[in-house]
Amino acid sequence: MPACRIYPHAHATPLGAAALARCALEPALSLKEAVGDWQPTFVYEPRWSTERAEEFRTTWAKAATACATEGDHS
Repeated sequence: MPACRIYPHAHATPLGAAALARCALEPALSLKEAVGDWQPTFVYEPRWSTERAEEFRTTWAKAATACATEGDHS
């Protein structure tokens, strides 16, 4: 599982979306060129094994599906 890097800016999400849009508009552009020069303030490393994470996601997906279809009697 990849690490999660925390960008030190209040508007990190829209800036990231803009960088991805720029990559889509300019396919020859590297991700580094689109994002610019920044350093994360913190990096979260996964502690769960891949197997544990997959088991958790599977259980969560089943619960979400059950909740979503609970009232669906069509």
